[in-house]
Amino acid sequence: AGAILKDMELIQFYPTMMIKPLKMPAENALFGDGAVLRNKHGELFVQKYVEGGEMAATRDKMSQAIFQEVQLGNGVDGGVYFDCSGIPQETMETTYSHFCEQLRKKGTDPLKDWMVVTPTTHYYLGGVKINTNCESSIPGLYAAGEAATGPHGANRLSGSSIADTVVFGIKSG
Repeated sequence: AGAILKDMELIQFYPTMMIKPLKMPAENALFGDGAVLRNKHGELFVQKYVEGGEMAATRDKMSQAIFQEVQLGNGVDGGVYFDCSGIPQETMETTYSHFCEQLRKKGTDPLKDWMVVTPTTHYYLGGVKINTNCESSIPGLYAAGEAATGPHGANRLSGSSIADTVVFGIKSG
């Protein structure tokens, strides 16, 4: 329709999309309970790229670390290993019961077997250029959420997309 677009190159990646043994997101919260990333040699690598390793890495930095390992030839099937063996069994069985259930259906024990994860596209930060009233350059065309260039800039904090969509959705509506 000819609307002005802005920041179309700004894409946020989710670092841990599991690709083996099944496709599903591996929750970032697992890192807080002891999960780690390993390259094809079994080596921990995130701390080479981010001081503090997995616990300090933001989604963009963790995605970049995985990408670098794959580019260096240290990847596994286009990703890296996701190791949950450091998480206490009780925590896995209670906090992550659905995660465990899905993996066990595929014959994988998340406390013993390493899965393979890779970054995936998660959130578009660019889009239709809007003003403070969510109006585009086309009269009558409004935009909100991922369709519009929002308040996030080149990166977005986890959990902020709901507030973004609600606030700007109401305003544009």
